[in-house]
Amino acid sequence: QGGNYNTVGLDAGVSHAEGAFDINLNLSHQSSDGYQARTIDNFDSGLVNNSLAGSLGYQGNGHELRLRLIAARGNIEYSNFGSPANQDFENSLISASWAFAPATAGAAPNTRITLSRITDHIDQQERNYLGDLDFARATRYRLDARHEHTWRAHTLTGGLMLEREEA
Repeated sequence: QGGNYNTVGLDAGVSHAEGAFDINLNLSHQSSDGYQARTIDNFDSGLVNNSLAGSLGYQGNGHELRLRLIAARGNIEYSNFGSPANQDFENSLISASWAFAPATAGAAPNTRITLSRITDHIDQQERNYLGDLDFARATRYRLDARHEHTWRAHTLTGGLMLEREEA
């Protein structure tokens, strides 16, 4: 893909399933020289974003297991009170989930437990008023549990999420 402002978008993906197993991988690149974000700015605000997403899964005997990875890295330019600024970023998600169904033959999985690790890193490329480069780092660990119970024509859904953040 291509467009105005030297915008480029490249995407590639592959997936395969055999029996109870499946795997997929997607790669993406997005970039642009950007445009003038404010009419009073005399510079363009562009971006670069490279990302990867993949999963590996198993489905069988009323169970579903899935590992996921999503990662992105890039740079975003922006207007900081009329001055050009930019920041590098790196984000990722790694998760493992287990879904299972009741002993009823042919029932769809209705309980899911997921463990995740999520990271966000930002590095400013311009110095602040003290002459330092600002940054932000956060890592979150999450446990999600969800259950659906169907009774006649009604479905009741409940869940719990526990999260710990290190910043």
